[in-house]
Amino acid sequence: MTINIYEARSEQQRQRVFEFRYQIHFVELGKRDAGLNHELRQMTDECDDGATILYAEDENGNIVGTAATIFGSKTTFPEQVKERFHLAVLENKIPHEKLSVTGRLMVDPTYRGRTLTSLLVTRLYQLALEYGTEFDFCMCSLPLLRLYQRLGYQTYQERTLRPDGVNLRVPLVLSVRDKNHLQDTKSPFLRILKNETKRSTVPTGIIQDLYGTEPIVVPGLRTESRILWAQFADALTRSEHARPNLFTGMTDEQRETLLARSTVHRFAPGELVKLRNERRKGLGVILEGQLGVGIPLKGDHHWVEILKTGDVFGEVSLPPKDGRAVDLVSQEACSVVLLPDDIVERLEKSNPKLAMLLARNLVSVLRQRVDDMHRMTAEKIQTSRNSFAPAAYQ
Repeated sequence: MTINIYEARSEQQRQRVFEFRYQIHFVELGKRDAGLNHELRQMTDECDDGATILYAEDENGNIVGTAATIFGSKTTFPEQVKERFHLAVLENKIPHEKLSVTGRLMVDPTYRGRTLTSLLVTRLYQLALEYGTEFDFCMCSLPLLRLYQRLGYQTYQERTLRPDGVNLRVPLVLSVRDKNHLQDTKSPFLRILKNETKRSTVPTGIIQDLYGTEPIVVPGLRTESRILWAQFADALTRSEHARPNLFTGMTDEQRETLLARSTVHRFAPGELVKLRNERRKGLGVILEGQLGVGIPLKGDHHWVEILKTGDVFGEVSLPPKDGRAVDLVSQEACSVVLLPDDIVERLEKSNPKLAMLLARNLVSVLRQRVDDMHRMTAEKIQTSRNSFAPAAYQ
């Protein structure tokens, strides 16, 4: 499927982007931030006027992703942005033309696991190099911290913020031309920077010297770039509504009781998940790590889903004789447990309260899967409608 990246220059293009933001941010993900206009069904930002707004279109002309950056070389930073990121500290030493602020990265859920996220983010990185940017700032939600650190972003303040009054965010900074740091984090930006002839003009470590803090380091991700972008897309498209899993509402004692009836399997990063009892019915649960659900494609995988701790996988009936349609691949050191298909019946005799809780959670998980299936079917129908229906009938 062809994806094209454009800059929203005209008012009509920008209005389309604002409508896409509203659809993803509020309708799809249920987030309630400042900037939502329910009457126009748009989401705008305090920085949109001077920002470089990119958007991605599929082959049918539908917007399927967007991101925006304020480049100091093109405009001035709003006072609230300067205050939020403490830019005044840095502007006393470095011209604001060498700074930028990135945000509003959103991806259509149907493009989870594809290359769309990487196209948007790497294009903004290329623009940063073209415009002479030395440092790019952004706000990162806590669950995404590992992903952003893998790109090369670092913490530089001791505090977290609620910039929209709702969600907790961590201010991060990327030293755009710090080749050594990008190499240490195995950042996908390094491939682009290697072709850059212009070198950094700022001293190494100036951020830490000015702000007087050490970066917060979380366990790094050592996954290949394609998996990294799949994880990004998945994180961006997950609703903030509670996602049900098998352990929801369980006490530690109940969880241990459940796991005592099963065997734990461990997998190394990149290992194909195959269990000895693959031919029998049963549901697996992730205890630690992440699994990628991938469609085999020419020796590689097209990632369609990222499963995390507590998520359920497997079959409620026997797997097909020809094997599964998708592969499960551990994306980091991972441990899973396979529950027998009659686990609820067994527990009813010894622990009816736990059996009822487990059954309720299983129903919630299956209901979520059905909801996801309905959503994806509706999106495919809408895409087909836009492709084939005459304009008068759209």
